[in-house]
Amino acid sequence: MDLSKYKQNGFYNESLTSDLKARRGMGQLINLLKRIKPGNLYQRRIEAELAIRTMGITFTVYSEGENIDREWPYYIIPRLILKNEWDKVEKGLV
Repeated sequence: MDLSKYKQNGFYNESLTSDLKARRGMGQLINLLKRIKPGNLYQRRIEAELAIRTMGITFTVYSEGENIDREWPYYIIPRLILKNEWDKVEKGLV
């Protein structure tokens, strides 16, 4: 993955700083993504979406008396949560 062509266009990126450096805790993920060819990443996404569809992993949206089944959304690049961030979330959940 060639990050030199990536443009943030003023949006916040949770993994990269504005100068395309890995944010704290994201270095290993960014290094892994740099080694994966974009076509391979795309293929992995397609395969994951197919597996979700094949296994019937869905959730139901209840809207105006209708029950609509939707496939579970899946993002091929994991969202990492640092321990100190998770500690806050966990505290709120408990």
